[in-house]
Amino acid sequence: MENLKGACIIGQSGGPTAVINASAQGVIQTALASDQITRVLGAAHGIKGVLADQLYDMSQEDPAQLDLLQFTPSSALGSCRYKLADPDVDDTDYQRILEIFKKYDVRYFFYNGGNDSMDTCNKISKYKWSPESCATRCHPPPPGKDCRELPLVPDGTIRLQSR
Repeated sequence: MENLKGACIIGQSGGPTAVINASAQGVIQTALASDQITRVLGAAHGIKGVLADQLYDMSQEDPAQLDLLQFTPSSALGSCRYKLADPDVDDTDYQRILEIFKKYDVRYFFYNGGNDSMDTCNKISKYKWSPESCATRCHPPPPGKDCRELPLVPDGTIRLQSR
């Protein structure tokens, strides 16, 4: 699998917990240090922030504040419990996600949370993207903050069709 270079988006959904923030911290700090990641964006209130184009530039955050995420309760980026529709019934959200991914040259999408969050990753990864659309990998971050060893191209990574 080829290495992709571009931006990443990290989003949170589901129940607000310190573990969710610790996972987000690990992804954000790892992505900021990666040569493959050109920009790290945080989605305000999960997938709803992606759909509304409400994204935070995480490189503008104070590194000392990012270090505190592992001890911070709730969801620092904001959470949601929004479920994407079945794309065979309504693909409006998927088209909007593609629009945002293209706008910011997103190549990595990390979505943090529980079962519904993994359902969102699964639906995005399985959507019938056209070959000329974009190449993006969806990742559920591991629980906790130790993402320093998080491979950006792990075995089993879901890959959308590339152009």
